[in-house]
Amino acid sequence: DHHCPWIGNGVGYRNLPFFFAFLCSSSVTGVIFVAFAHRRALADPAAPAVALLDIPSIFKFYIFFLVHLTHMFLTAGFAGMSTVYFCAMAGFHAKMLLTNITTNEMENAWRLSYLRRPVPASAGVATEFHNPFRRSLLTNAVEGYYRPLLQAFTGKGVELGNDGLARACPSESFPDYFRVEDVEELRGLRQPSMRTLLCCGAEHPPRYEAVARDDTPV
Repeated sequence: DHHCPWIGNGVGYRNLPFFFAFLCSSSVTGVIFVAFAHRRALADPAAPAVALLDIPSIFKFYIFFLVHLTHMFLTAGFAGMSTVYFCAMAGFHAKMLLTNITTNEMENAWRLSYLRRPVPASAGVATEFHNPFRRSLLTNAVEGYYRPLLQAFTGKGVELGNDGLARACPSESFPDYFRVEDVEELRGLRQPSMRTLLCCGAEHPPRYEAVARDDTPV
């Protein structure tokens, strides 16, 4: 998906649910901290009265906040800016989870041929953006969040591919994207049943023969 400097690690299929939980929890924590900081300042007996949408009274309040509770004002200000960033990132990744696309693909969609499709000549452009991995919101959320999370906690539904790397156990509903050579292969995917959505096991025996990292057959 992408490399995140906040956690000093790459974000991909197996740890994306935990990264998304990190963004959401950081957003909630920031909102709570900023709210309690304002509540503390408003509860001060010397704090000026504040009227909603009254700019002069709000300005006086923040001057009081800065002068009398300087450390809290600066901390709440930094937390507020960080919270806006985390909320934006959480919303951005929620959108990508629900549309089944990665950060790398979003940033490089203009040069990835499988994310472009031709349009009529009358449109004025040769191609337009098209996401071939997008299915229903529920299926996208299960494939991007629930399945890797369930696999992480249960250890089920994971196998080694021919490249020696672990990935989700492929099925007729959830393919191994490492092996997809043409997006046309995705058109035959059937909509998974509720049982398939709730179970992270394979719908048929594994397709791959386990191979060690040095490419020596096990």
